Amino acid sequence: MSQSSIRGVQDLKRKRKYLSIDQKIDLIEKAERGYSVTRLAQEFNIGRATVCDIKKPTRSRKFHRAKGIAVSVDSIRNAAERLAEKLNIDNFKASTGWVCRFKERHGIINKKICGEALSADVGSVNAFKYKLSQHMVSNNLSWFQVYNADETGFNWKCLQRNTLASRLEESIPGRKVSKERISALLCGNADGSHRTKCAIVGKSANPRALKNCMNRLPVVYNIKNAWFTQIIFEDWFQNHFCKEVRKHQINERGIRPADVKAMLLVDNAPAHPIAKLTSPDGKITCMALPPNTTSLIQPMDQGVIYALKRLYKRAMNVEIMEVLLSQEDERLNKDTRASRTLENFKKYSIKDAIYIWAKQWNELKVTTLKNAWNKILSLVPGENEDEDD
Repeated sequence: MSQSSIRGVQDLKRKRKYLSIDQKIDLIEKAERGYSVTRLAQEFNIGRATVCDIKKPTRSRKFHRAKGIAVSVDSIRNAAERLAEKLNIDNFKASTGWVCRFKERHGIINKKICGEALSADVGSVNAFKYKLSQHMVSNNLSWFQVYNADETGFNWKCLQRNTLASRLEESIPGRKVSKERISALLCGNADGSHRTKCAIVGKSANPRALKNCMNRLPVVYNIKNAWFTQIIFEDWFQNHFCKEVRKHQINERGIRPADVKAMLLVDNAPAHPIAKLTSPDGKITCMALPPNTTSLIQPMDQGVIYALKRLYKRAMNVEIMEVLLSQEDERLNKDTRASRTLENFKKYSIKDAIYIWAKQWNELKVTTLKNAWNKILSLVPGENEDEDD
């Protein structure tokens, strides 16, 4: 008789045994430390099938989380009731109280699923990094000649949703969240020495707040329902990016006009017409990143966009609530301060948002821009000799 048959006979002869909650927790902890099913069955004197049934809820939760699938309270409740049925536990009900105690015992908390890491194509990263390093070497491109551009959307008039309050306050009333949205394009080179002027896409062609100052804005302003399109991106590349790159290399780097060259890295979004993104002289070109690698190697997505949004929100809140910080306001009562702050919020316009965004972009630390390239240029032999001190 085979070993598996003998084990099956032994399981049939074994008397039914019920484990306490503490014993089940001990079993699960040992299973997570790597104990085999056979060893656990022998130690707790239960069948191998019973061990698998006890392990199943924990294993299922971890599997779903690893796949990026949300695990809800209902999932835990249903799994517990199925397990109780298999273990012949009568009168068990996974009530709200039981679920709360289960979460507390096992240290389970509710967390927001964020990022795109589980959708990323890890396998294509190293191949592209090698391709990029070879392209830079063969075309004699320095770090300051390699750029990355990426778009992001943000609510330019959305105040912070958290506030300092006393523990005795049961609830904090709020106001309707503003959903006025614009999109911004950020672009900078690998050594952090040059960042191009931001491009902003809004919804209104001629906002009242921008009247008489459209030509003096610190950004490139376009309109198309707050979304970048191929036409807008190509116009930005030909009429703004190429010109700014030439100006930077000639004036700041002392490069002759005939020797100006650069490469722009972009993701494979529909708004990026890669085939059309080449300067008339062919010296400034574009290369597409592999699909689904934004969260892994796209420089602007490695903390640059996040840092800029944080700086913008902080500056916007200071701008709107500046009345609370002024010396003149110290002698005003609380109601007057609140009403004046609300009035500042109502007056906050797209013009204010554009100027604050541009100011924060220009003041973003050079190290933030440089460090964002560490992952994608790790195979490039040596850093640019013109690196800032």
